[in-house]
Amino acid sequence: MQCLRLRRAYLDNAALLFFASAWSTNGIDGIKKKLHFYQERMQVTIWASCMSCLAARNYKPHLLKGHAMFKNLMLFGLSLLLLSACADGDTSIADTLASKPSDAPLDVIEGASPESQVPLSESSMPLAKASEQMIDAGRDYHSLSNPEQVRVKHIALDLTVDFDQKVIRGTAALDYHKVDSAAKILILDSRDLSINKVTSDGQALAFTLRSDDSFLGSALAITLPANNARIVIDYSTSPQASGVQWLTPAQTAGGKQPFLFTQAQAIHARSFIPLQDSPQVRVTYEAIIRTPKELLAVMSASNDPKT
Repeated sequence: MQCLRLRRAYLDNAALLFFASAWSTNGIDGIKKKLHFYQERMQVTIWASCMSCLAARNYKPHLLKGHAMFKNLMLFGLSLLLLSACADGDTSIADTLASKPSDAPLDVIEGASPESQVPLSESSMPLAKASEQMIDAGRDYHSLSNPEQVRVKHIALDLTVDFDQKVIRGTAALDYHKVDSAAKILILDSRDLSINKVTSDGQALAFTLRSDDSFLGSALAITLPANNARIVIDYSTSPQASGVQWLTPAQTAGGKQPFLFTQAQAIHARSFIPLQDSPQVRVTYEAIIRTPKELLAVMSASNDPKT
């Protein structure tokens, strides 16, 4: 059994070792072909090592101390395999790297002579094309919000849980800071939220719920007040909110009361709170959650058991 376990481990390691080389040449077909090639050679090499080990155990037991000699023989067999693989003219990594077509596009280096330009392999061409569309490392592409202009600092929730309608309704008060002093619009993430109104100091603010994206949801654009740095959003969730799970009493262990839990990761917080739903926006929060008297709301915060 020890022999079989070690043999399997070395086969797996050999497959991983040459995965990148096989993929760069022939994709999936190359991986299948190369794995089959090395599996055959690994079986032969490991089998020979096992036979040597058994011979040592049967005829020269003083040469074998526990499993130490066995492991050394196995490692020696693996070394022979790798050396023979690198020496094989058809499957060597060196040949794979050297098999670039002479007419491949050149990776142009500014200031270098044409003779010194490096051909791009087919596998690297998509990377070259992608470099034309520069990725902004500071931007979260899974959020529609604008924290680079206006950043939310604190959220105060006052929500009521309606088990009959399977919705959460109430208000979210957001304290924010203008990163760009000239910014006039705060953009939040939302998904399937019904926005009733947005106010600041009791005064209504203009807002727009932009077109829906099937993955990211809808951007909630709010015109900011001139002076105050807090807005209050009156809203309700949808019964189909992706981050809210409703269980009937029959689905619970006790079988008497319904149950509700929310899941914010990865981008589901926007389905039950209008916010800048990105890990780069860290906020403090507080919440009042109104539930039926038989139930107590708990969350990742200090909870008063007397409420």
